[in-house]
Amino acid sequence: MRQQKRLLKWAGLAATAAIFAGCAIKPPPITYQQVGACNVNEVGAQDHMAFVFFRVQSIDNSHTDEAWTFDPKNLFINTGDLYSGYDYIASGQQALLNNLPFLGPIPVAADRAPFNVDKYLVFLLQTTDADGPTEANSTSYFLLYHNPPNEVGKLLIRSNAQQTTWPNTHRCSDIAFPR
Repeated sequence: MRQQKRLLKWAGLAATAAIFAGCAIKPPPITYQQVGACNVNEVGAQDHMAFVFFRVQSIDNSHTDEAWTFDPKNLFINTGDLYSGYDYIASGQQALLNNLPFLGPIPVAADRAPFNVDKYLVFLLQTTDADGPTEANSTSYFLLYHNPPNEVGKLLIRSNAQQTTWPNTHRCSDIAFPR
């Protein structure tokens, strides 16, 4: 009898754990790639600065029942420098100059299946090397997201995380932008 009670207790605990495991919230993956870097000022190079381009490829909200808005203004780079945040003005200007689709806020519906975004954004970065693009094109950067309170977390996945160098481009128009 005692053994049956223990068995029932363990079965109850296992069933409870299985229920909670099925209810676990999975953060929506946002897949992106680092594309390349260039001079901030193409005419006369801006020392110790570079524009670094990223392309947001897709968002998958299929595992959450919460609607939210992906706002690129919440993105920042893992450097911790003063200039590590998303640059809205530079992103808009470079999108226009390079004929790129510009990334703005994107409403994401609850339980939304994965969808392609394929839009670009730019970060202004401070570099140790006076030749900013040379350093930035040989540095692997990762994006992070300032999550608003009471909103589901985000999982940022860099699809080319194994890549650590990009062609040394000083002019932004020389970057090979994936289309």
